[in-house]
Amino acid sequence: VQCTLVPSIAGVMPPQFIHTIHALINFIYKAQSPVYTDASIDSMVASLKEFHDHKQAILDAGARQGTKGMINNFLIPKLELLQSFAAFTK
Repeated sequence: VQCTLVPSIAGVMPPQFIHTIHALINFIYKAQSPVYTDASIDSMVASLKEFHDHKQAILDAGARQGTKGMINNFLIPKLELLQSFAAFTK
C-alpha cells in the first residue's frame, strides 16, 4: 500500500494533500527499519513534523471522514502517540 498510495492519488488530489500524505508514508517507511541511528531518528522526526505542518490540506480536501460524515480535526490518539517515538527510541 505504501508504494502505491501516492502514485494512486497523484493528479487526483491537490498537490499539498499529496505532499502531506507523502510525508506520513515516509515516516511509516522509515519506522520499519530494523536499526535506528541518530540520523535516521532525526529523519523520521522531520517527516513527522512535515506531516503535522501540512495536515490541514487533508481537512481542506474533506478527506477526514468518520461514520457520521466529515471530521474537522486531527484528534487521533495513534497520531499523538507518534510524537513521542523519538524519546523512547534513543
